Amino acid sequence: MPKHPILKCGLFVFYLLFLLLISEFILKTFFPIDFPVIDTTTMPFIYQISDNPKMGYALRPGMGDMNSAGFRDFEYPKNKNPDVARIAVIGDSIAFGIGASQRETAYAKRLEMLLNKESKKRFEVLNFGVPGYGTVQIFERFKDKVMGYEPDIVIYGYWFNDFQRYGGDRRERFLVDISRDSLRAKIWEFYSSSISKHALFKKMATRILESQLFQRSCLLSYRLRKHFSAQDHTDRFFSNKASDDAGTPKYWYGVFSECVKKCDRGNNMRFLDKELNEQDFYEYWNAFHGLADDCKKHAVRLILLLTPVLSDFSDYQYLPLHEFMHKLAESMGIEVLDTLGPFSRENYKELRMKNRDLCHFNDRGHFIVAKTIAEYLDRNPGTTL
Repeated sequence: MPKHPILKCGLFVFYLLFLLLISEFILKTFFPIDFPVIDTTTMPFIYQISDNPKMGYALRPGMGDMNSAGFRDFEYPKNKNPDVARIAVIGDSIAFGIGASQRETAYAKRLEMLLNKESKKRFEVLNFGVPGYGTVQIFERFKDKVMGYEPDIVIYGYWFNDFQRYGGDRRERFLVDISRDSLRAKIWEFYSSSISKHALFKKMATRILESQLFQRSCLLSYRLRKHFSAQDHTDRFFSNKASDDAGTPKYWYGVFSECVKKCDRGNNMRFLDKELNEQDFYEYWNAFHGLADDCKKHAVRLILLLTPVLSDFSDYQYLPLHEFMHKLAESMGIEVLDTLGPFSRENYKELRMKNRDLCHFNDRGHFIVAKTIAEYLDRNPGTTL
């Protein structure tokens, strides 16, 4: 056994690496696991790391029912036929179609079917939704991918947690799907700005992230946090108690309403306190402005689509959220289509994907959204249709 400290350290590192490689080989060969990507449902590994630090992750082309361009739809040429009216749906997991039994029953494809059935003009409705995205990421995806497909109309399928940097609940996501639970946004920013510029480092980092050992360590961390965290597993932001407490709709949208009053077109946000900066309101505000301005610049019609919180519509607690988004959109000259009315005529329990899911509706809900959009476009054809 060598006595020199450096040799001892070298041998220790060698043995450790050897042990890790053997463990990885055994786990991958005989006991492989794949992380679920949305809540705990079984979906294919559909994510990949994005080189855009503000996006963090993106859909993996050709995986599951993703097309070769990396969005959940059929293959479409980028150059649009002059005789076709093209609609791009952007948004988070609702727009993507979580809750729909298949790609064709998500509201984007349902809308395409309804429009082509009722109109002599041919329509294409492209689904660019990505689960977990917030407004900042959605705007980045809009710039990166959507505008290249020459849409006539952009429908932003908005839900009320999109103001967060990443839209969904951190507790329900693991890592290897490029989620935000185990790797924070700052880590992805460092990855995108530094490591990803070097092919060797990028390959090494990706191998580590996708390794069985790393997946298991994240799973263990997730379970330990879940076990030792507070027993209340409901989403505080969408608590049925619409109080003034921080973290609830009434609190945040009261604060946001004040922001809207104080913000000017120069986006002077110096008055914001530390808490609001942590909520990334500055980027949220800029992303909304950027989306509206880019659509105006390219003569693209922008429609903000609101879907409700799936709770008791006879005693609906979340109307202030709808009112805020109407005001915000009005301040930026964005059309708003609110589906609360059509949804409120239904039994909310029969629309939910799962018993406690407040946002993801089933096939029936997707059909309601598609029909509402089709009827709205029929009443308000505008100059693009």
